[in-house]
Amino acid sequence: MKRRDPNRQLEFLLSEVVRLQLRVYNHRFKSTGLNQSQVSALIHLDRVEELSQTDLAARLGMRKAATGTLIDGLEGKGLVERTRGREDRRLQLVSITDEGCSVVEDVDHMAEPLGQALRKGISRDERAQLVGILQRIRENLRNLEKGDCP
Repeated sequence: MKRRDPNRQLEFLLSEVVRLQLRVYNHRFKSTGLNQSQVSALIHLDRVEELSQTDLAARLGMRKAATGTLIDGLEGKGLVERTRGREDRRLQLVSITDEGCSVVEDVDHMAEPLGQALRKGISRDERAQLVGILQRIRENLRNLEKGDCP
């Protein structure tokens, strides 16, 4: 019995698309001195006032320890800063600095034509449908990670 072609299987295709996107975006953002994960963290922090390390990790789909290392690097470059929570002093909040906002502005200018090229030939309705499907896949994977196996 012949097995299915990996190029037609969702799991393999998703992995390949993610790897390819990371290579393309990392190459495009090379001038910033940052990688895709660092850029993603800055964009999330730019869109909200501040986030805890836990919240940022969840948004990035990373573990807390890896996010801590990522934040350390961004903090070392002066792009983010940590402060203690006002109500709970144990909570470390991360916010973007003015220098970080400047980097996000540069990245937004670089990413716009890249995003347009990425979405070429895909309608708004198709993109909305794909986003919904990927959100469900993400939720399914998060449940599997928690041990909610079938």
